[in-house]
Amino acid sequence: MKKLMTAALFAAIFTACQKEKPVYWDNIEIVREEAGVTASLNYPYRFGGTDSVTTKINNRIETFLKTGINEECAECSLDSALTVLIAQKKQDTVLFNIPYDFNAEGSVFQYGNVTSVRLMKTYYTGGANYNMEVTFLNFDSDTGELLELEDIVNDVPALTELARSTFFSQQQITPEYYRDSIRITGMPEELPLAAAVGLDPTGIVVFYNLYEIAPRSFGATELKLPYSETEKLLKIKKDDQ
Repeated sequence: MKKLMTAALFAAIFTACQKEKPVYWDNIEIVREEAGVTASLNYPYRFGGTDSVTTKINNRIETFLKTGINEECAECSLDSALTVLIAQKKQDTVLFNIPYDFNAEGSVFQYGNVTSVRLMKTYYTGGANYNMEVTFLNFDSDTGELLELEDIVNDVPALTELARSTFFSQQQITPEYYRDSIRITGMPEELPLAAAVGLDPTGIVVFYNLYEIAPRSFGATELKLPYSETEKLLKIKKDDQ
């Protein structure tokens, strides 16, 4: 009888351990100021769920943020990459005197089975200007796989046309003015779709980073395409889980 109870207890414990932990998101905050490095990073991080999926998602987030900080530290965490950079600066009298400044923030939005992570980083490592970049990492919430735009949108050309018309209306310019007076030489004559496309509570967000379509002086441009106009373009439905 005692053996049966022990076996039943073990089975119950094993089953409980096998149950997937609930998924939740929180922010990781890293603040460092040492050896001319100033870092203020506050970015979303997934907890719970299947360990391998959560690790895959978090690694992709930190990989993006590490670019510009320490790309050689491929297997490091973001905090460790900063530690390595600080150690390198301490050993190099030239680097030591160059101010390095890093900032990052982000947000998460869930739409059906798509987790859309928006990340913005700014960094300065010498030179005339700081660098700024916004991206969207769109994940399959179950597998942690990074999704392509075609996995989310069923008609990319239609989305491109909607982004173009919104851009020209928002900027109060004509396609001809963009083509002849704004676009960077070598870019397509027609406004391309931005590389950074994701989802937020308002709809599809299209973000053109600095230098993506125009000189730096033009600035970055964000387009908000409401779900009332874009829901029909989405492969995934909001209530799909």
